[in-house]
Amino acid sequence: MQKVLSLCVVLLLGSVMMMGCSQDQPASTQASSGMTNSEIQARVRAQLDTDPAIKAAHLLVDTDSDKHELTLSGAVKSQELRDKAAKLAQDAAPGITVKNNITAPSELARTETSAKRSPAQEKPRKKKR
Repeated sequence: MQKVLSLCVVLLLGSVMMMGCSQDQPASTQASSGMTNSEIQARVRAQLDTDPAIKAAHLLVDTDSDKHELTLSGAVKSQELRDKAAKLAQDAAPGITVKNNITAPSELARTETSAKRSPAQEKPRKKKR
């Protein structure tokens, strides 16, 4: 009788554990786990294409599913579009690290200005008396 009772308890616990494992995972964990690079790129591209300004920028999407990384690159017209593109990519591929290498005009201007003049090249300023 003791053995039968122990066997029933083990079977009951086993079935409870199996039910917990078989439940669907949330969409956020399913979206990026086990996807190939091309599948991740397709999802991200589709998400980016929902915004006409971002779609027009023809951004590059590079993925490395082994490292769980995605890199966005290209140029957009504003910092807001740069941030929005990163958010859209993150929403399309939760669980993937998004590296945002997109440039926006304010960043381009700073980069060009600093490249044109180094501190040694600047003219000394005259002191006011």
